[in-house]
Order: sequence, then C-alpha cells, then structure tokens
Amino acid sequence: MGSSDAYIHKVPDANNVSKYALCPEECSKNAHQHNHIHFICNICNNTFCIDKIKVPAIKDIIGFRVKSSKLILEGECPDCLSHINQ
Repeated sequence: MGSSDAYIHKVPDANNVSKYALCPEECSKNAHQHNHIHFICNICNNTFCIDKIKVPAIKDIIGFRVKSSKLILEGECPDCLSHINQ
C-alpha cells in the first residue's frame, strides 16, 4: 500500500450506526485481509477491535457462497468493569 492509500473497514456499534476504522497495511482495495472480532460494551457502548482473536474461515456451504463473516461479542469492557468492581 502506498503512503497515500488507506483502507477502512466497517465497525459495528450498539446503535446500528455505521462507523469505520483504518485497516492494517495488508488490506487492499480488492481484498480485506484481516478479519477480527469486534466487542461492544453494553455499558459505555464503545466498540473495540479485538485483533488477537481471528474469525474462523468459513468455506462455502453447498448451495451458498460466503462473501464475508463477522463475529461480534457483547458484554462489559475492562474500563466499565473496573468502575463496577469498586
């Protein structure tokens, strides 16, 4: 990716508002190369990209063509949990 090229990916949010984040360098215009989990906090409504856990690759199912997959986790983020546990 050149210095002037930047790609984004859609990030889910608690209110179904579309948000976007920058992709890492391995992504290109024709291929989104990193597929990670998103975590939505039920208290602060922030969305976090969890890059350390990858979404498993799902091969095509007979009669279907899989174009993308998403995994969204919901719960409480570390910051909100620290306020609850005080």
